[in-house]
Amino acid sequence: MAAGRRWSILDTAPASSRSLAAFGQRSSRVVVLGTGEGVRPVTGGRIVDALRGDLAAFGREPFDLVLLWDLLNYFSGADLPALAEILAGHLRPSARVHLLITSSQRVVPPQPGRFEVLPEGGVAVEHSQAATLPAPRFRPWHLERGLQGFVIDRSVLLQSGLQEFVLRPVISGGAAGEAP
Repeated sequence: MAAGRRWSILDTAPASSRSLAAFGQRSSRVVVLGTGEGVRPVTGGRIVDALRGDLAAFGREPFDLVLLWDLLNYFSGADLPALAEILAGHLRPSARVHLLITSSQRVVPPQPGRFEVLPEGGVAVEHSQAATLPAPRFRPWHLERGLQGFVIDRSVLLQSGLQEFVLRPVISGGAAGEAP
């Protein structure tokens, strides 16, 4: 995140004191939703519905960064367009969307992980149950096809087997958002 600028961050993970402390060090406005916490069973459609309801309280307020964490592990390809539509209405042109997708494992836990941004840097994650659900194992072309209006800015395979993606919105006229 660029220094000297106040960022508006949407975190879909449950609230944690460590994440709030980390964001506070960066003079950020943080909206913590905890999307997926009360959703049972967890599916992409139910996550989209919860996210739509949560974001309704913020009108068209734009965010600079959206942390989706591992929520897309609970989506089907058919759920992706609805997510893209919701996100597009809440992003600045230079925004980024962060997500993690299981790519090397064939199963995921029945609930999303609890992710915390740490004040000293890095991220902690906790999964409460063993992996039992089939993982969607989205590839880059699945994301770009399903999340119309977004392009992959960066991607890296983590040691944990998660594929980390950073997406950016495409500005009308075809140009991708500028680096923040």
